[in-house]
Amino acid sequence: TATPTTTIGGLTFNAGAPAYDLTIGQTLILDGAGIVVNGAGATITTIGSGGVLQFSNSSSAGTATISNSATTYFRDSSTAGSAAITNIGSIGFEGTSTAANATIDNAGLIDLYHSTTTADATITNRGLLFYYSSSSAGSSTITNTGGLDFRADSTASSATIANANYMSFAGNSTAGNATITNPGGITFTDSSTAGDATITNTGGITFTSLASAGNANVTNTGTLVFDVSGTAGNATIANQSVMVFYRDSTAGTAGITNSSQLRFTDSSSAGGAAIINTGTLSFQSTSSAGTAVIVNTGSI
Repeated sequence: TATPTTTIGGLTFNAGAPAYDLTIGQTLILDGAGIVVNGAGATITTIGSGGVLQFSNSSSAGTATISNSATTYFRDSSTAGSAAITNIGSIGFEGTSTAANATIDNAGLIDLYHSTTTADATITNRGLLFYYSSSSAGSSTITNTGGLDFRADSTASSATIANANYMSFAGNSTAGNATITNPGGITFTDSSTAGDATITNTGGITFTSLASAGNANVTNTGTLVFDVSGTAGNATIANQSVMVFYRDSTAGTAGITNSSQLRFTDSSSAGGAAIINTGTLSFQSTSSAGTAVIVNTGSI
């Protein structure tokens, strides 16, 4: 049990050693090799309001099992290695640190700042997972039933994301090249963009306040909404359900194939989109077809 504030290079568990359990009630800083497990294993538990486990410099969590109910930091160029991490407290990634190949079960809070990344980690998020600054989801696999937010200049990069609850992009964030399946809800706001992502939507997605669908490839069997100057950008959209443009939003130069309901209302515009309609296409209120090219074998 570590009770005072302690700074050491690392902890090495040698071959032939029994499994160790280390409980941290105050602050333990690892600033060298970090945790090296050559033996039966090591379980590290943070407890109480003062329990802090901090990885600094290029230290690694190795293959440790970490149960965090207090606070864990990865700072500088440290790495979560291939650790198995269960979090009901708070985990912060700062500097250029990485979640590497860790397996993370999060029911607490995880914040990523600066140029950090979740890299190739496997993350089950039932709590809050926030990407700030220029942080990246890397090539991680994220299953989200909690809250997943990308803010500032962060990116979903090449992550594979299954969102069953709430997910948002704000600021200048981007969905990058991510593969996203969404039976939940996603909001793009501010100057955020869906980038070049591949998105399968069976839930609800809203682009609002200048947000753009970018160059994304979107298949919609749920509800897809553009509102308050949101734009479909240059996206490729296959709409098989409900797609609506509201206040000052535009279809941009998107390629839209509609086999269900596509509606423009308020002061929205079809912009310069290319629209193939085999379903129902309607223009209401003061909306406009703009300079769109529309091929219609359905109903207008």
